[in-house]
Amino acid sequence: MKYLTVTQLTVLAVIAAVNSVMEISIGSLMHMFKIPAVGTFMIMVNLSLYLIARNIVPKKGVIMIVGFITAFIKLVYGGELSRLGPSAAIFLEAALIEAVFLFLPLKNWSAMVSGGFANVFVLFYPFISYLLFGGRGGAANIEKVMSSASKILPQGLPEAFSGGSFGLLVFVVVLIYFFMGFFIGMASWMISLKGINIYESVRRTKSINV
Repeated sequence: MKYLTVTQLTVLAVIAAVNSVMEISIGSLMHMFKIPAVGTFMIMVNLSLYLIARNIVPKKGVIMIVGFITAFIKLVYGGELSRLGPSAAIFLEAALIEAVFLFLPLKNWSAMVSGGFANVFVLFYPFISYLLFGGRGGAANIEKVMSSASKILPQGLPEAFSGGSFGLLVFVVVLIYFFMGFFIGMASWMISLKGINIYESVRRTKSINV
């Protein structure tokens, strides 16, 4: 018996194509105009589509398949001068979310947990990207992350940890990002339910069997 049917593969390919269009168009434009919280917004988009894919095709590895196709299309057609870093980020984020749902059931609370981990991943990926790919872009991303982290912390908190307690400061920042991801996960879950309802109505109309 085949792991995935032709119809299931087609559905996943369509979802990946939608995800790619969102990444290449909206994501690239937000980066170009330096719109804040672009990472947070794209997590919500990606996670919503991953949840839709996993609900429609409830099999292990589905999220990674969609993430891989999205990353490949981003690598080939992305508008950025450097496409390897963003493409790797998409695939690694999908792999992380897939790992969460290997151990947790597909529920609203597990979507919140996956959103938390994904948001922390976005926090650390510029450092990973800098180590893997280097370049000025990586250094600029690190500066951007440090600046964003300082803005979400209460005033005076960074100075309070300046006396050798850097590890504790990092822990506080990670904790804040993780709980921010809870809201991203819940929003993604609600969006995915709307998407699944649309799919179900189309499936009944067109008599599509997945």
